Amino acid sequence: LTPRSYEINEVRITRFGSYQRFLKEVASMEIKKSETEKLQEKLENYIRKNITRMKLTNTPSGGITFGKDWFAKQQELIEEKQIEDKRWNLILRKFSAKTVNELTGLEGIEAIRFMEYCNFTEGFLLLSSDYEIRKRIVDKYEEYQEQKHLKQ
Repeated sequence: LTPRSYEINEVRITRFGSYQRFLKEVASMEIKKSETEKLQEKLENYIRKNITRMKLTNTPSGGITFGKDWFAKQQELIEEKQIEDKRWNLILRKFSAKTVNELTGLEGIEAIRFMEYCNFTEGFLLLSSDYEIRKRIVDKYEEYQEQKHLKQ
């Protein structure tokens, strides 16, 4: 605890005022924070925000530990993210706007619309060979062109 003296604005007591009004004015006064208090508040907010984002393990004693459980959990999260990234990289290697452009000549928004039209599932893209996916793209492109002609 640090001793602190406060400088407050004057409060006038008149015969027309009441004691309750006096208390209300004193209670509603704002006391300016010192630079140290402002810095401490910023630090507390920063630490509170970062601790809530971390997934820490509570120990039986009520403290917080960065022990094996926390590290193991973080390692699991990293491994899950790496697996997900590998899956998406494989999908994008097989089925991307570049691949669609090579096979159909479609570019930009039109290529993206065609990719949505194809409606390939994640499982299909992961399990199928490049040849099967390219064959399906060409087949879907023929259907897509027919539907475009019918709408016109």
